[in-house]
Amino acid sequence: AVQPVLVRPGPQRLCLPVCMRRCAAANLRLRSLQCRHLSSRSSTSPAVVFLVAGEASGDVIGGRLMRALRNEYGGAIHFEGVGGDSMRAEGLASSLFPMSELSVAGFAEVLPSLPRIAARLVQTQRAVRRAQPHVVVGIDSKGFNLRLLRSLAHRRAAAGRNGIPAAPVLVQYVGPSAWAFGDADARAARLRGGVDELLVLLPFEEALFRRAGVPA
Repeated sequence: AVQPVLVRPGPQRLCLPVCMRRCAAANLRLRSLQCRHLSSRSSTSPAVVFLVAGEASGDVIGGRLMRALRNEYGGAIHFEGVGGDSMRAEGLASSLFPMSELSVAGFAEVLPSLPRIAARLVQTQRAVRRAQPHVVVGIDSKGFNLRLLRSLAHRRAAAGRNGIPAAPVLVQYVGPSAWAFGDADARAARLRGGVDELLVLLPFEEALFRRAGVPA
């Protein structure tokens, strides 16, 4: 059996646990995510985790992640974001909008949905700014989540240049299948600078993305 390894929070940061779980016959490895406390928050404030899932499988993964975090930190975690039944059952009070609005596939379905998805992206960006989370976790739904995380990374970089504390930590849980293409290294490198941590499903993906300069 795989044993979870938990990293305890230090006085100046919140470390989310490293946990091993089995989902759809794949090992899902969640690394420790080190989250800086915002200077405007007191040390006793609950950590805010903003999660975005756009399909049923991501909702299941998100629910399991939330359960692991809640079991480790109890009431010290507050969840916001987009999810379905599994995530609501684990503490997501309400979804920012119906998760199904991000579940589109195929050119015929995607094309007419683009204006709605663009509007939801802007809505999610604004929700993140209001929530001021310690960490944002995009769960699969890479077309939407990687755009969201990169936009937040750009905004964080601009804020840092203006002396504003750099937050939140940006995480993508389930990476793109760069390994399936001949230009795998180039595809993997596209994530560089857009995420602080990439959590992958397949063991060999970690080396691929690290070689491309992406923390994984």
